Amino acid sequence: MSGDKISFPWDEGKGSYEEVTEPFLKACSELDLGEILHSPRFSLMQAMSAIELMDPVMDAWVSRPQRKPFTFATAVQAQHVKIKDVTLAERIGIIDETLLCLVSWLEGHYLADTVLTNLYLHSPLEVTDVYLNAISLEAEEELQKLIRKSKPKTGEDLSDQELLENELALGLLSRLRFVRLLYLGLFRLYHDDVEEGKKRLNNALEQIPSILETLSHGIKREDYAEGLLPGFDPLAIQGLLPRTYMGATKFKNREPSIIYLKEMVQRLIHATSVTNLTSYHTILDFFMEFGHDGTCVLTRSVLQTLYQPFKNVKGQGNRSDSQNFPPNASSIETSPFPELLREACRSFIAPPALVNQNSLSESVNYFFVKCCSAMGRALVILGHNRARQRDKIAMLLEHFAIIQEEADKLDSKWNHTTKENQLLYCNFSTWLLYHILRFMVRYLLSGFELELYSTHEFTYIYWYLYELLYPWLTSCLCRAETHLLRQEQLNESQNSSGKNKKKLKNNNKKKSHPHTKEATCYQGYSILCAGYFKLLVGLKKENQIMIPDSEFDNVRVRYERRFAPFSILSSPPLMQYSQYLEVYNHFYPMGNISHLQCSRERLC
Repeated sequence: MSGDKISFPWDEGKGSYEEVTEPFLKACSELDLGEILHSPRFSLMQAMSAIELMDPVMDAWVSRPQRKPFTFATAVQAQHVKIKDVTLAERIGIIDETLLCLVSWLEGHYLADTVLTNLYLHSPLEVTDVYLNAISLEAEEELQKLIRKSKPKTGEDLSDQELLENELALGLLSRLRFVRLLYLGLFRLYHDDVEEGKKRLNNALEQIPSILETLSHGIKREDYAEGLLPGFDPLAIQGLLPRTYMGATKFKNREPSIIYLKEMVQRLIHATSVTNLTSYHTILDFFMEFGHDGTCVLTRSVLQTLYQPFKNVKGQGNRSDSQNFPPNASSIETSPFPELLREACRSFIAPPALVNQNSLSESVNYFFVKCCSAMGRALVILGHNRARQRDKIAMLLEHFAIIQEEADKLDSKWNHTTKENQLLYCNFSTWLLYHILRFMVRYLLSGFELELYSTHEFTYIYWYLYELLYPWLTSCLCRAETHLLRQEQLNESQNSSGKNKKKLKNNNKKKSHPHTKEATCYQGYSILCAGYFKLLVGLKKENQIMIPDSEFDNVRVRYERRFAPFSILSSPPLMQYSQYLEVYNHFYPMGNISHLQCSRERLC
């Protein structure tokens, strides 16, 4: 940068920039080597934007074409936007390009850089072409008339041009139907008419084959100068983008975009299955699995709309306001959510305090009301994208830590009042610990998915999983199954008489084991992580993994920072760095062949 001030032609004298190189270097000189300045008003996003701000490859403001952006009025004057006499090929191309922009927006790009690049959306009432003016029933009826008119009479043959026009009309009709049915399906889902919404979405799916078959007939940006499709301008309202916005948006091709919309509609239909679930555990599993299927913000939002824990809370209306989440305690008590959690706990471990009448009913009710906040928040968190989920899970663990104290108190009260003093029950603590461990595992695994870990960090991540989290999950499930079997035997012994003891003995052989499959899976995951840990130790010893220079590296600091969100929990206890180092140093002196043999035994 040269000169005190630099003005850009698109600013039109409304803005200016000042030279900051010298003040910036002077401020940086006050920092030590490797030191990073953290400020509430200057986050990592701003830091990365500052680094790449003037890179022409990354900066949309520098790399954009040096021309004046179109407005709707100027585009009409320049015949860049046609408001009438639009051909079928142009209509198809414009709609396909709009759907392509919609897909890019759903993937997380700015609205100003995607959908609103369509100039027809800036002044739709001024567009006289009925097909581009609105996706409506009237437009569909007009197309049907056109198709009926183009059909040959008996004994007549259509020319190639007439056949092409008929195919184009069918393709345009499919696009109008798809958009209309998609909107109707979303509208019905929002108003809790799930069956009708599902029907509309299935009808929308039926239009996809016709859209894919006619993709090649629409006009394309490649056929025009500068790749500027008529009716579109990437610079139309780019002034709304933040100055730190990096890089021009890269759009998908049309065929992948239509396939994306097809898969999105299929996910929306799949999301409606949550309304048939009645158990909190199955609902939570559904939310967790739904987030692994490449969902977008729309599908996640629809899932959140279809199932809201406090949807029927008095005073919250049909839909609970996320800003007021969770509702106050008195409102929660009137909702069905505490009873749903109570039933989930009963089916998981069958606490005696929930099975039999006792003097701790008020304490039990209070415990589940307290659980509603964290358990409901867990479902809301799973509606965020993967990166946001990770941040929110760290906050969720703080809420779980508070409830852990209540669970421990409730178990202590039960053990103090029960006559069976020889058995120490930790049922409520075990049920809560099971959910805590699952979110801890999700927190660590999301780091792999988001590529937050360097390869040299994998060792202590896998070690933490196999040494603590997966074994504790297995232990929780085994303990819960033991309590379930014990409670079943107790109930049967109380209900049995001397005449049917033989029948009871036969029934005991057919006991169900609801948690065995899940516990076995966690055991397998633990073995896999142990094998990966030993393999990575061997690779480090062979110098096959790059390790930071010891002068600028502090493994303890990185370790403690990775597992810092777990420190607030009383159970499971935080595994200290010294424990990891002890295990690592135990395996590191081993020969490389021994490491490979250990990892093979674990993985095979």
